[in-house]
Amino acid sequence: MDYYNIDRRLGTNQTFARFSARAHELGIKVVLDAVFNHVGRGFWAFRDVLEKRQASQFCG
Repeated sequence: MDYYNIDRRLGTNQTFARFSARAHELGIKVVLDAVFNHVGRGFWAFRDVLEKRQASQFCG
């Protein structure tokens, strides 16, 4: 886990910086709230979503 860089699946640090700058131009504050220690990729419900996608009872 890299706490200093945006996950490449979500974008880049540069795209986040542009998003944040534009939000501020519009008077919108950006708040990041993340919990990293509750579950991981091996969590059974998460694996169920990866396997069954929209059919998983845990999706959405």
